[in-house]
Amino acid sequence: MFLNATGGRFFDNLFRLIDGFVILAMRLLFIFFAGTFLLGGCGDLSEQKANHQKLREGLKRHEIIRATENDIVTMAYQRGDSIVRYLNTVDDLDSALWSSPAGRRYIDSLNQVHEQQVTMSIITRQTRGISELEQQLLEAYEYSFSQSQDLASNVQITDDQVLYTAPVILQGQFHGMWSIWQSKSGIILELGE
Repeated sequence: MFLNATGGRFFDNLFRLIDGFVILAMRLLFIFFAGTFLLGGCGDLSEQKANHQKLREGLKRHEIIRATENDIVTMAYQRGDSIVRYLNTVDDLDSALWSSPAGRRYIDSLNQVHEQQVTMSIITRQTRGISELEQQLLEAYEYSFSQSQDLASNVQITDDQVLYTAPVILQGQFHGMWSIWQSKSGIILELGE
């Protein structure tokens, strides 16, 4: 031992101090890396929340929903009446508009609003490729109009779709009917919300 008793204590204290700093630095590095690992592993919290929301929506879609035929008809009337009420506010509503490309684009934009669960068209005597049900309903509207009877909207349920129809009366004349096909499953999902 080359140092006397006083010098030895000095270096002992110095080494203890250095050891303390080293331990403190190691602890800080550990906390930094552990925190980085934990936060990095969690990912973006808003992204996690969105993923949880999608999962909940997916589970809700597979949930059993009790819907009576009356519930489906009532919802179909509400959706159809809402669409037709809006369409009846359009100033340029005439049969020529709906057969034009601009009219078709307008109907397509309305379909997008309803998330592709609604197929909409105006049906007249000149319309080709309509279903037998639509043909029967058009004839019934024409007959009722010719007999001066009140014309009202109508809902028919098929296997997987619901047909809402409403008469198109312009300037006191019957011009055809709105034909609005709605997804039956879409209506049932909406009832479950």
